Amino acid sequence: MSALAPWLLGAVLVCSVVVVAGPVSAWARRYVREPVPDEDTGDGSDGNDDSDGSDGGDDAGDSDSGNAVATSGQRLVWPGLLGTGPQAVLALLSCGLCAGWGLRAGATGAALVAVPVYALLTCAASVDVVARLLPNRLLGSAAAWLGLSAVVAVMVGPGSPGAALRAVLCGLGAGGASLLLALLPSGLGMGDVKLCAVIGLWLGWYGGLVVLVALWVGVLLGGLAAVLLLVSRRAGRKDPMAYGPYLVAGALLTWPLVVT
Repeated sequence: MSALAPWLLGAVLVCSVVVVAGPVSAWARRYVREPVPDEDTGDGSDGNDDSDGSDGGDDAGDSDSGNAVATSGQRLVWPGLLGTGPQAVLALLSCGLCAGWGLRAGATGAALVAVPVYALLTCAASVDVVARLLPNRLLGSAAAWLGLSAVVAVMVGPGSPGAALRAVLCGLGAGGASLLLALLPSGLGMGDVKLCAVIGLWLGWYGGLVVLVALWVGVLLGGLAAVLLLVSRRAGRKDPMAYGPYLVAGALLTWPLVVT
C-alpha cells in the first residue's frame, strides 16, 4: 500500500487540477456574472448565492469581460483570473506544493486529504478576489470532502475519533468566533465566517493551536495588505476588502508546518 501511495496522491492531484480548471472554473465564471440572492460575501455586505440550479458543468465557452458587474453593482476585478488557464496554473502550483511537501515529509495520507482542499480553497479565494464573494458551493465541497475523509480515518485509525471530534469542535469554535467579529464593524462577512469554520474543521485535526496560528497568519497578511493599499492610496479606509484570500493563504501556509 505504501508503494501505491505516491501514485494515488498523483492521481488525486491530477483530478483536483482538472476539476478546478474545467467544470469548477466554468461554474465560477457564470457565478460571478449572474449571482443570485442569499449568498454571503467576504467583505461584510450581503451578496448572492449559487442556488440558481446550475452546476459546475462544461461551460468552456464562457469568458468574462472587464465590464462584467455583480448583482451588487460592484465592478469585477481581474475577471480573467477565473479563466481555465489561470485556474489550472494556480491549482497546479498549490496542489503540487502540497503533494510535494507531503511526500517529502512522509505524510502522504495527510496530503491526500489536503490536496483537494488546497484546490477548492484556492479557487474560492480567486472568486473572492474577482467579486468579493465566497461561494457556498466551494466551501461546502471542501467541508464535505473533509467530513468524508474524517469518516474514513475513523474507520481505519484507532486514534482518529478523538482527532475527528477535535476537528469538529475547532470548526465550530472558529466559525463562532468569526461570527461574533462579523456582527461587529470588523469588515468580515458571512462568507468569511464559513471559510473560518472550514479552516477550523481542516486544521483542527492537528490541534486548536494550529487553527489559531492559521487564522492569525491570515489576519496578519490581510492587515499588511490593507496598510499597503492605504499607503499607496489604492484604497480608502471605507473601501471594502476581500479577506478570504488572506485567510486561505494563512491556512495553506500553516498546513506544511504541522506535517513536517
